[in-house]
Amino acid sequence: MCLENIHLKQLEMMALSVVRVMASSLLTWKIGNITMIIQKVLHANLTLTETREKLLNLWAYRRFLEGVEAACIRDDGHSNWNISLSNGLSVMCELEHSEGDQPNQILFRSLDGNVDLAGVIELTEIRRGLTQIDLLLEYDFQSPIARVVDRMTDGLNRSLDRNLSGIRNFFEVTSKTTESMPLAA
Repeated sequence: MCLENIHLKQLEMMALSVVRVMASSLLTWKIGNITMIIQKVLHANLTLTETREKLLNLWAYRRFLEGVEAACIRDDGHSNWNISLSNGLSVMCELEHSEGDQPNQILFRSLDGNVDLAGVIELTEIRRGLTQIDLLLEYDFQSPIARVVDRMTDGLNRSLDRNLSGIRNFFEVTSKTTESMPLAA
């Protein structure tokens, strides 16, 4: 009986060692330089020009954004962002904005902060008064711990979903306001 207990204890210890090695390998794989890519599609009942103008006017839709503690677009094409995610992480970065190869593209990338981020917003007018907004975002937290927490909780993706919903609401409110305005004689 005593030998069996010792044998069982050794087997348990060996099994725990194997589990630790596997968990360590998985953690190393998740912590490695793997960037996350998010793609989102949004529609606005506005022309392409109106959509672009409204997207670039952050102050117009700032109140529709959740978790955004600070957001400031400067005249030099840079913006500073501080966003609290639902998983307890924060995204702080300075973004540089630029025109893309096409006039309907807005490119951005992080210059500083706790997340490496790059993305493109592409606007496509599907028909008069309906524009599709495609967002492609590539990001990676600089901290390995934040990287693992984000991967496990999907925090940035969920925050992005909430904020895109807020922007969609902003577009709906402004398109209804535009429709109800009387035409100038």
